[in-house]
Amino acid sequence: MAYEPAGMAEKLGNRYEGRWVAKQLLALINEGIKSVTVELIGTNEQGVDLLVISKDNISQFQQCKARFGSKESFSVSDIDSYGILNNMKDHFDRDPKNEFAIVSAIPSRTFADICESARNSNDIPSDFYQHQIYEIGKARRDIFNNYCKYLKLNHKDEHDLILAFDYLKRTYIIHYPEDQNTWSDLLYKANILLTGDPEWTSPQILTPKKRQ
Repeated sequence: MAYEPAGMAEKLGNRYEGRWVAKQLLALINEGIKSVTVELIGTNEQGVDLLVISKDNISQFQQCKARFGSKESFSVSDIDSYGILNNMKDHFDRDPKNEFAIVSAIPSRTFADICESARNSNDIPSDFYQHQIYEIGKARRDIFNNYCKYLKLNHKDEHDLILAFDYLKRTYIIHYPEDQNTWSDLLYKANILLTGDPEWTSPQILTPKKRQ
């Protein structure tokens, strides 16, 4: 279901992003990640809602997009139409270790599977294309071809195939549903890690609990 238009859509979208940010801050308090930056500046800001740095010092730029209109899932075409692909490419090209994550309340199952397959491959781009794209079926071929087309890459060219493969390895599709279970899980984790009522207390009053 799509959000209501105009102001309501903006409020609900901001609520979704806020809950995701809260989840990352709780992970930071629990020492699961190294840092979270919400208000980025300069080149880091482009098309990004927050920057999460892992304990291994890997920078993952995250874009929250709760909905893509009224669609039940999103496609490579959708993320291209919102300019996300180009922003993603810019962050990848600035640093070969940068990662990019799209966080959404709706899934993109096949594209997410392709990204995961790239990470789980033998790290040879031609083998990846042959055995994990071409031979799997038309759905994967079409998505991969569209992905290359929007990034102005030709998968038949060895250099471009290497680039496409590298970008996919560093792309993460995070399905974060906006439902009661997700909200309850967030409150449960906040209750464990913070003092005060996690649902009603002002964020300025909530403080991390002391570790035993």
